[in-house]
Amino acid sequence: MVEGRKAVKFAEPIVQGTPEEISPSLDEAYHMIEEAALQRRSSRGRGQSSSNVPADMVSEDTIRSATPGSVRQQRVVHPPPAEDYEPEVRATKEQTQLYDIVKRFGNARVSSKHMKELKATKVIQCEATYVDLGDLAESVRPNGKMSKNVACGIDYINKHMDMCPDKTIMHYSVTCKIWDGDFHHKIPRKNFAQHGQFKLTLKKYVMFPMFQELAPHDPDDKCGHHYAICLDLKNQRFEVLDSMRSAADADLTSHAEFFINNVKETWSRHYENSKVQISHFPIEYVATTKQGNTTDCGFHMLEYLANWEGRLVPTVNAATVVELRKLYTWNWLMNEDFNKWSGAREFVEEAVKKVFKKYK
Repeated sequence: MVEGRKAVKFAEPIVQGTPEEISPSLDEAYHMIEEAALQRRSSRGRGQSSSNVPADMVSEDTIRSATPGSVRQQRVVHPPPAEDYEPEVRATKEQTQLYDIVKRFGNARVSSKHMKELKATKVIQCEATYVDLGDLAESVRPNGKMSKNVACGIDYINKHMDMCPDKTIMHYSVTCKIWDGDFHHKIPRKNFAQHGQFKLTLKKYVMFPMFQELAPHDPDDKCGHHYAICLDLKNQRFEVLDSMRSAADADLTSHAEFFINNVKETWSRHYENSKVQISHFPIEYVATTKQGNTTDCGFHMLEYLANWEGRLVPTVNAATVVELRKLYTWNWLMNEDFNKWSGAREFVEEAVKKVFKKYK
């Protein structure tokens, strides 16, 4: 059936004819190509060898053309977008409503005694970490910046998120002791244990939250920046994830390398006799999505801590941070297993509504 049509070519009558003559001829040629492709696929489906297809049959990846002969299309494999590997972050209506109340409180500029007392009220208690309403509101409001509440976020990730069992996220207290070179303090001793759940030689990833003062010699400028360092034991390297800077930034590299050298020293002291040694591990500065402001670094870092496993960089952009502010507010306040302060939501809703009704 198709064999009788295989002699049709993109020949001179097509090229030299009028537009009226060319159009139907092209349609016929296109129809031929499609039939040939269908026959070829059918033959393969019946277990026939591709050598049974006549040589002058046009293959599936041939570009349709009005010029003589056929043009072979080059196959191009496009990598999937980074967003494909993780679901979109989206807060529910109820989560958004609670966030809107806290957000309004954070934006308030009332200096009354009652307002100050409300801001100082503890609304989150997790382990040894406390968060008062003023700090929470300031952290999650638009353009608000994470402060000590990052510790609260780390506690939540460690206890209530589905995380790789071969991964450990250290607290800031561990980072600080390593930075200070206090290698044998009880905090590093506990977290670099020889046995049990804290034995790091059995892990694949050890994450360290980092905080760097950007103007350490300016007493009036207390701004700082959050980023993360991963000890990747699986791939035998250190990885630096920063949402604002790259390896070209000398302040970042000097800060990260000082800490990494201290981590290596801590490891050599606590795991001196282990077969797993890290002194030769190189440093890789991971390419990340950069934040468009100076306030979102805490949210980026928490996402690195929660989701980084040496390969796929969490996709965090401005729209993601908007939703994360809502989700963090809800999770930290409403999870009763996490927040030991009962009635937090009711207190926030009632107290803040009264304040705004009074000063409206």
